[in-house]
Amino acid sequence: MTTMFRSVIATTARHRARPVVERSTVVMAQHGPFRLAIPVECVLRVERATTASALVPFGGTLLPVHALAIGEEAGGGHTRRPDDRLLLLRAHAAAPPHLAGLVHAVLDVVAVETALVRPRAMLGEEVPAHPAVCGMFTRMDSPVWVIDPARFPQPA
Repeated sequence: MTTMFRSVIATTARHRARPVVERSTVVMAQHGPFRLAIPVECVLRVERATTASALVPFGGTLLPVHALAIGEEAGGGHTRRPDDRLLLLRAHAAAPPHLAGLVHAVLDVVAVETALVRPRAMLGEEVPAHPAVCGMFTRMDSPVWVIDPARFPQPA
């Protein structure tokens, strides 16, 4: 009887010893040489960028199109390509969409361990100066910049 009691306790202890791993799900995209991660709850839809218009109709409103550029193209030097994609984004899960983000490609939807994401304050000088960059993690030996859609400046 004692042996069975000990084995049940040992099994329970093993289950409690597993650390809880928090993960965040992000949409991976590419704009120029930069890989971007946008929280999946902020992405409503992905569409093909069919027009060169600065506004996109969505749900009875017109959303401004903003290139999700964080490097040199962030100043407005982005030229549209035929395979560009639009991500209809909102700042928070309960908020209405507030912009259409233009990227060169949508790569994947992945789960990232939250502990591996380094916040902007810890990155020092290596972080792009763009205000929407809020952190970075490494995937396949390349930096991936975490984007907060609420921090993107609205186009004029």
